[in-house]
Amino acid sequence: MSWLRDIDRWFMAEVLPHAAAYRAKAAHFCGRDDADDLVQEAYARVPKTPDLRAIVSARGVVLTIVHNLALERLRAAHLARIALPGLQDMLDVADSAP
Repeated sequence: MSWLRDIDRWFMAEVLPHAAAYRAKAAHFCGRDDADDLVQEAYARVPKTPDLRAIVSARGVVLTIVHNLALERLRAAHLARIALPGLQDMLDVADSAP
């Protein structure tokens, strides 16, 4: 496969073999239904790492990214629940005009 770039080879050799561990960690945080989406988002962030050559453990880096993405989602969901009760009160106001 000479058409593959070095980063593609590295990703296939170092990142993809641990896919089950990434899914398990994601499922722990957000459930099985959303786990694959979270892992795919983590995969998309790996190439954005400042220096891929400095990565000693690709598995550790991706697990950390999955963990951080899951926390971001949990925080966002928590903020939405906090904001929602006030919004619901505004929606329950009856309009006296015909």
